[in-house]
Amino acid sequence: MRKRLPAEQARRVMAIFFGAVVGVVLLSYWHSQRMFEGYNAPLPMLELNRLDGSTLMVDELYGKPLIINIWATWCEPCREEMPALQRLKDKMGDRVQVIGISVDQDTNLIQEFNRRYGLDFAPYWDPDGRLAERLGVTLYPSTLMVSAEGVWLDLMVGDREWDSDEMVDYINELYDGTWQ
Repeated sequence: MRKRLPAEQARRVMAIFFGAVVGVVLLSYWHSQRMFEGYNAPLPMLELNRLDGSTLMVDELYGKPLIINIWATWCEPCREEMPALQRLKDKMGDRVQVIGISVDQDTNLIQEFNRRYGLDFAPYWDPDGRLAERLGVTLYPSTLMVSAEGVWLDLMVGDREWDSDEMVDYINELYDGTWQ
């Protein structure tokens, strides 16, 4: 049997690592596609945990279009996106409900993050990840677009510039112009 050279071993390890990463990404995508075949169906009944210890059922937020952002303080794209979500919320006023649900386990981190970025829409958390799992969310940030009647319209994975003209146009189209 031939002895492997260090360079050959390194290439083989890199190939295995790359294959594993591609496999995880593909599996995650496949899983998310299976979970989201229910678009244009009612959002599942969810109990939302507030940072102050109280709870709220998601249907108590119906009546206005709803944007639910699932994020984490350690997530760099989340840190980049959250100020734009706050600006969108400020721009749209009471025509929309924007909420943020952190998957962090430490409420102090979440509260500090909210203070640092001036967020007033993110007082919810999912410390055990059950809510995110129930929604099929495996990547952060993920944002659910829900109609005023509680119909799940879209899921957007990754950060967005929420207050850009393009996003506002998309949101208006998604909600049949109710945000105009």
